[in-house]
Amino acid sequence: MAQQREASTDRLVGIIAAIKLERKSGQLRVRRGEGLTSEEGALTFVQGQVTQAHVGRRNGSDALNWLSTWGQAHYTFTSTLAPDGEEGISLALSESPVSSPERARTDPLPDMRVHTDKLELTPSLPSDREVPYTSAELTEALAGIERAGLSRSHRRLYLLIDGHRSIHDLVPLVGRKAEEVRSMLHDLEWLGIIRIVNLPPPDS
Repeated sequence: MAQQREASTDRLVGIIAAIKLERKSGQLRVRRGEGLTSEEGALTFVQGQVTQAHVGRRNGSDALNWLSTWGQAHYTFTSTLAPDGEEGISLALSESPVSSPERARTDPLPDMRVHTDKLELTPSLPSDREVPYTSAELTEALAGIERAGLSRSHRRLYLLIDGHRSIHDLVPLVGRKAEEVRSMLHDLEWLGIIRIVNLPPPDS
């Protein structure tokens, strides 16, 4: 086995997609946050297919979907020998695969929606059917954001949550990409200061 040194990325799904495309075998260990907000997880790959996934209390497809929403994260990839006895080509894991606009436009994110042999990502609900609600007093919530060391964008996002705006509505108000807003909302949910409610589909 050849273990890489820990590296960091601002978009974990890009790392997962790169391993899938390279058809690597091994284990990807990931972590993010500090203190009360810290999370750790691991994905096991066999020739690019995810065979095991866990993070916190999540396992399987649920864990894979959750990890795919992560933004900033630290990771190490421990490569194992392929079935033919030859170790696969090493990934350039010292940097995020998405490090330039050119790479961003061709990033293999859509490939993460393709079914794998063992695990698959379940489709996300439309963001206009997911509505965040606050679940803590304002002063308590802002203090929690401060203690956790979250960004000013997290604070601004929290202040925009009114129980009526959906994730779809919040995206243009925050001025970030939808996946970034979703990741930030998961951070706030992890702190226990918001909850995300899935609205029932409209009557046909």
